[in-house]
Amino acid sequence: MTVLLFLALQLATASLSYEQAKALADAHEASLSPSAKNVLVKAQGDALGGAFAACGSRAESPIKPFTVVVHVDGTGAADQAWLQGDTALAQCVQKELVKATLPAGDGQSFYTSYEFSFVP
Repeated sequence: MTVLLFLALQLATASLSYEQAKALADAHEASLSPSAKNVLVKAQGDALGGAFAACGSRAESPIKPFTVVVHVDGTGAADQAWLQGDTALAQCVQKELVKATLPAGDGQSFYTSYEFSFVP
């Protein structure tokens, strides 16, 4: 029974559009306590540092805005990602962010997003 529930949840996650996943990420982030939000933002910052270190050479000028949304499972591992943006930098950053582990304090899965816009 547990396996069937897990598979159903995976299928539901896979069928979400970018817009649906982004809305879930926004709702989750808005529901966090200030301390939980600080923990998440720090972990996201660490993940971003690694992603941009790995992908920075793919940046074009000007750098176009993009957003990565990830679904994080109960262990903190990203198991699904959505991308709005089609540059080589955006695609590389998405691949790197999926490798990151984020805090899943209560063991529950959640959605979160990384939004990028660059000002010269």
